[in-house]
Amino acid sequence: MKNKIISLALILILCFSLYSPALAAGSYSNFSTKNSYANQFTDVSPDNWFAEYVKQAYEYGLIQGVSATSFEPDDYVTIAQTIVLAVRLHSIFSSGAEPDLTVPPGGEWYDPYVSYALTNDMIASEYNSYSAPALRSEVAEILSKALPAESLNQIRTVPDGAIPDVPASAPYSSPVYLLYRAGILSGSDTDGTFNPGTNIKRSEIAAICVRIADPSRRDTKTIGVIQSLTAMQISEKCSPAVFTIQVYSYNGKLMGNGSGFFISSDGYAITNYHVAAAGLALVTTHDGKVFDKVDDVRLIDVDKENDLALIKVSGSGFPYLELGDSDTVRQGQQVYAIGSPIGLDNTMSQGIVANANRVIDGVSYTQVSIPIGPGSSGGALIDEYGKAIGVTSAGFTGAGADLNLAVPINKVRDLDRDSSQVHIVWNDIFYPGFSQVLDFGAFAGTSLLYLDVLPLNIIFEYDAFDYHDALFWEAGELFARSLAYYFVVLEEAGFKRVSASDEALQGRFETDTEWVEISYDLYEKKTITVSAGLFPQYYAEFSKLPDFGWYMGMEMIGDPSYIDGSTMYEYKWSDYYYFDSFSYSLVSYFLLLESEGFVLIGSDTTASGDLLFLFEGYRLSVCYIITPSRVFIDILPI
Repeated sequence: MKNKIISLALILILCFSLYSPALAAGSYSNFSTKNSYANQFTDVSPDNWFAEYVKQAYEYGLIQGVSATSFEPDDYVTIAQTIVLAVRLHSIFSSGAEPDLTVPPGGEWYDPYVSYALTNDMIASEYNSYSAPALRSEVAEILSKALPAESLNQIRTVPDGAIPDVPASAPYSSPVYLLYRAGILSGSDTDGTFNPGTNIKRSEIAAICVRIADPSRRDTKTIGVIQSLTAMQISEKCSPAVFTIQVYSYNGKLMGNGSGFFISSDGYAITNYHVAAAGLALVTTHDGKVFDKVDDVRLIDVDKENDLALIKVSGSGFPYLELGDSDTVRQGQQVYAIGSPIGLDNTMSQGIVANANRVIDGVSYTQVSIPIGPGSSGGALIDEYGKAIGVTSAGFTGAGADLNLAVPINKVRDLDRDSSQVHIVWNDIFYPGFSQVLDFGAFAGTSLLYLDVLPLNIIFEYDAFDYHDALFWEAGELFARSLAYYFVVLEEAGFKRVSASDEALQGRFETDTEWVEISYDLYEKKTITVSAGLFPQYYAEFSKLPDFGWYMGMEMIGDPSYIDGSTMYEYKWSDYYYFDSFSYSLVSYFLLLESEGFVLIGSDTTASGDLLFLFEGYRLSVCYIITPSRVFIDILPI
């Protein structure tokens, strides 16, 4: 046991005595009057709500005062005191008396009670601090094990999720709901609010102990019987919390619409990551207010994997949606969606949960039979009680049915409202043939003017004046920001800046396999030029010969074969390409060979129609044999 220092006054807060065993074991009759109560506590008035509970707890010998005349009803109960109460309740119920416990030499006064609780599975493990005030959630977990489970029978219906601040997914929900349903806990208001993260007073713990020991004192009033709402009631309650988002690319062009909804009155709101990734956002609330100034709409935190973004709209007093518990969503459940499909704000749809846990690419969604079209993304999926249980995200195209997805609302709880990190979000659109270089045109929204394709790199030229005043930025500011943000995105993707001109918004970036170079000309060509390239990879056996499989994106069939001093590689191109696209890529690879110093000696066609191409370079003879489905590369040193 951990050694603690505790004052005599603290020890006296709970003064328990030993009694002889009662006549009946494992029975409520074991709780009986053992002390005479004479209103001796000057700080407990007969008019106090807890006066009768203090009296009965004292008479049962469960808890005494901190002195002969003082009970201190507003003092907080510690972890140690809660465990002592649970042990006393358990032992008296089971045997009619408190166990004969002895404090070990050098031990703390509560050590034997902790040992008893561990031995009888009343607590799962030791606590870090026994002198710390107990949280209500901790009290529920400890006292729910004071009596056998069968002695805490349900006497009222309290549905999962009905306690406003105890979602069914909370780690302490089971003991809390057990004690609520048994009539031992009732909460602090008519809604049954539990306040799990607050401490508990001696007056309150007296009431709880009496309700555990005396079933006749348990509360039977209704708590949390949630009435389902009609569609009209859902609309009236929830629509004001849902808003429309107009999204602009970084060059100031309007890209489209999305949706979002408030989750707090002070402006915290949820939308999809892919909505926020479009660039700049303008929010129009249900009552027509527009938020389009600097810091009106700030990105606070993101969850890219689950397609979520937490934003903060400047202001207060916003209508907001209460979050439900998506872990309790069931197939066939009635649900509603509110969003802005194709910009039609405040559109409400109705359907059912088609699958409560549809896993796609390792990510869990709620599948619903509600259409989720462009503009609906980021809207609210709402249950029949008016609580948000999901964030509408995507739909299947060409499916011939309403097959649509929402992100479960419990994933929203992991977003950090206190995050101070600056987020730049973007859609992962890469240049063709690249896995790391993001498409600048897709990122910034600028128009492509010219494209040149070379064997190992592509050159893109964009209109440097395709920028427009939008929201709170002028065109020139957006030009600079789009380049600066693009550089940040490259560095986050693992690129390192290896060279730069005197201009901060130009430079070259590299990874081990790819590179990108950005420059601009605002006077003559009036373009932004982005060159993206690949660092070639070579065969291990031939350090100067570009790897055909790497360039074409093909796996080699088996291992190389060796015949009469030559080495042969085999690939099945028909598994990867149609003939036209394969032919184009093959020519590009041959151009790469020539740029690397190989020379085309000749080409031919065999009697069976196979194509032959012979290259030489670096004292190698390389023959490419192209059949209707395969490529054979025969390499012979010369």
